[in-house]
Amino acid sequence: MKRFFYILSLTFGGLFFIIMLAIGILLFQLSRGPLNLDFLKSSIIEKILTRSDSLDFETLQLSWESIHSPLRLEGLNILYTQGHQKSREAFLKKVQCNFDLKKLLRLKIIPDGIVVEGAHLTIHSFKGEVSEGRY
Repeated sequence: MKRFFYILSLTFGGLFFIIMLAIGILLFQLSRGPLNLDFLKSSIIEKILTRSDSLDFETLQLSWESIHSPLRLEGLNILYTQGHQKSREAFLKKVQCNFDLKKLLRLKIIPDGIVVEGAHLTIHSFKGEVSEGRY
């Protein structure tokens, strides 16, 4: 029985070490400069959207400046289209989400702040009318 718990403790200790090492490498890379996340464009985002919706963006990056600053996820030139007939379109020049690192380490993925710059919305009605708004 002692041997079982010994092997179990080594396994969990090794797993914990690997996870901490991965987090350390990620934080080191983030402190050197923004991390480009454009590879998420095809794999994850397409699974979130419905078949009639589309989402395109120029760049998506993750950055972290120091221990006292939040983790920042930033997207540039985002175009979201809803429906086959493109009944609703939204263009966002810049979207920035800030995450507190302490909350992330406790697995609470809740943004502390969201900043949207250069929003342009277009809505097409069934009668052919178009309403636009810039924010």
